[in-house]
Amino acid sequence: MKELIMKMEKKTKVERFEMERQDSQKAWSEYNESRVKSLKYIIRPMLYILAIAGCYNFSDINNDREQVSYTKSVFSKVYRLVMITLVVAGAAKYIACFFYLPAGYFHFISLCAVWNIYIICIHIYNLKATSSRFGHYEKVFQFWNQKIVPDFEELGIEYPSVKLRKGVIIILIITIVLVLLNISALGVQISLIGGYLYTAPFETNSATLAAFFICMTAATLAWIAPIAFIICFTKLIQEAFKSLNKYKTKVCKQNGCKMAGNFQKFRLLHLNLCKLVSDLDEDLGWFYAIIFIFNIGLSVFTLYQIIKIITVPFEIAMFVFWCLTGLAGIGAPAIYAAYVNDAAHAPLDSIYYINVQDITVEKLAQLNLFLSKLTGTQVGFSTCGLLIITKEFILTIAGVFLTYFAVLYTL
Repeated sequence: MKELIMKMEKKTKVERFEMERQDSQKAWSEYNESRVKSLKYIIRPMLYILAIAGCYNFSDINNDREQVSYTKSVFSKVYRLVMITLVVAGAAKYIACFFYLPAGYFHFISLCAVWNIYIICIHIYNLKATSSRFGHYEKVFQFWNQKIVPDFEELGIEYPSVKLRKGVIIILIITIVLVLLNISALGVQISLIGGYLYTAPFETNSATLAAFFICMTAATLAWIAPIAFIICFTKLIQEAFKSLNKYKTKVCKQNGCKMAGNFQKFRLLHLNLCKLVSDLDEDLGWFYAIIFIFNIGLSVFTLYQIIKIITVPFEIAMFVFWCLTGLAGIGAPAIYAAYVNDAAHAPLDSIYYINVQDITVEKLAQLNLFLSKLTGTQVGFSTCGLLIITKEFILTIAGVFLTYFAVLYTL
């Protein structure tokens, strides 16, 4: 009898342990689920590389600004100042090269100097975007958590946050590989043609080469990381619109194309997403303007050099690389910005199929308000507020480049 009682006690302890373990796993799962819903958590891997590039504050990655310690804040500011100083030093070096290198290197030096000035502009943009007073990054993160997430939960909309976080990590890996490839290619160039072209006006030695590679690494990070970050950011917003549109289509089919009872909540959620895009465009508009101006100028200049001026194979290869880089710098961010515009207006394709027979005046007013939003001002990212980036705009840019190439080739 005593042995039976001991067995029952052991069994009870085992069952209690299993129940506690399951409760712990459930709590951990719920904790992870709540973290995944945060936009900042999904994009956090890119925030690390952005901070390493000197374009974001390390102190803002894991904390809200109200919780940041003074030491972390000071470290972030000092680190960003050092990274900007390295890029400015690189630009100053290339400007000085105009007075030390032969006239035959004028086009190469001009290209490098303008590129460094472009990187400085990117740093200035990121200072503005991450500022607590003038920036909107942190405000967008907070708006997502306070407005978008509760509405998604209330309507039961599925957002593929786990899949998107994996995509962000993949883009992070690609970014690191591209940076390493650029620095490695630079090392190969120096080994082939010598280092004075890159270290001038200083003598070529181990110290000047090390300083040059440090400056170039800082500039390359600030060149590639912000573009990768913006691609990830716009992709996450596009997926939010797509998830909302899938939910709208699903509800419409279930109701036999009749107007759903929660149509107003759907419309307000779409309106909040549009506001999020508008707020983010206060920053991204400047970014798109900078990359469009620089990369269009870079591509036009290098294409002219390739077709009309350059004859040395090494220089042709270098200018072809810069031309393709300029086109990629325009195309990749612009395509994802156009996807956001397309997803924001996608409900218009199905809204006309809603059966409006016997609906109330209030619901008809809601429908008209939604239609006016979709058919009115374009929703999306702009170039400093001048024009919205759409698929048609990208095709126009591509047509201009093809025309320019054809004219250069035939002259």
